[in-house]
Amino acid sequence: MPRTPLAALLSLLAVAGCSSSGGNFYYGGDGPPNNNGLPDFAVPNQPPPDLSTPNAPPPDFSIPNPPPPDLSVRSPDLTMVAGSGAGSSCTLNSQCTGTNPQCLSTLPSGLAAPSGYCTSEPCVTNTDCNDTNAFCGTVGNSKTNICIGECSAANQCQLRNPDNRCYYANGASGSCLPSGGSQCDPTQNACPCIRQGFDNVGTCFTACQFPGACPTGQGCYYVNGAFDHPGDTQQGTLCLQTNSQGQLGAACTYIEDCVPGLECDVYMTFGSKVCKKVCRNFMLDCPTGSICSDAFHYPNFQTTAGAIGLCNP
Repeated sequence: MPRTPLAALLSLLAVAGCSSSGGNFYYGGDGPPNNNGLPDFAVPNQPPPDLSTPNAPPPDFSIPNPPPPDLSVRSPDLTMVAGSGAGSSCTLNSQCTGTNPQCLSTLPSGLAAPSGYCTSEPCVTNTDCNDTNAFCGTVGNSKTNICIGECSAANQCQLRNPDNRCYYANGASGSCLPSGGSQCDPTQNACPCIRQGFDNVGTCFTACQFPGACPTGQGCYYVNGAFDHPGDTQQGTLCLQTNSQGQLGAACTYIEDCVPGLECDVYMTFGSKVCKKVCRNFMLDCPTGSICSDAFHYPNFQTTAGAIGLCNP
């Protein structure tokens, strides 16, 4: 579970707002988002990541991914179908709602909206949106507040706009933003792709072979997206932004909370989330008295030489 809270999807998509939406994302099965390498597309008060290129810094995974079983997730609001509120497709300002209705062809961050994007620009509070399925926030590096469509499930955003997708934001909430903010489909194998939303949107990352070299400021960490979200394909080591300097035995929350060479035991295989030494099965990576154990639900770990695990104890 990387902390790539959209460190988050595209700088074009990172969102900060006045609603409860906001946060980070991480793997480990204890929550839904968004992204290191996984983005936070509508996160209040969160610095936008710069994902303008495939090798841009990974998103911030402080948002749990995927939603935990006990998460209270709203059912899609089908009244959105008849709505002209935030995120709806449009061609004219008059088709939109809010205190200052605008039909945008490009969001303030520079992200294109091919089908148009209804909003109220600028906005100060959520009530300026005149829409219970929206919140007031900023997108990317823009300092202009706009009303952003809110979502909580796959296919919900398309009820208002066929080009929009539901990106992780915070807890049970997501952000309806143009599909162009996604670099990959996490259910396909076009690249090492980390899921960034309730819909099949994601961010590409660079694969590495532990303990292979990654760019300065990044480390080689194991990410098992396929375990966290059945149907996703990512299982392997990726270069992720190192977000802190957690040493051996230090408490952690996200995969990259630990210095390269260590990784957070996000699944609490050994009882708690602490930084442990990364190891390869059947290799002499662990100190005397400890063994390399399956900590990431690695497929066929026990019989696979080189399978990534953590030294226990």
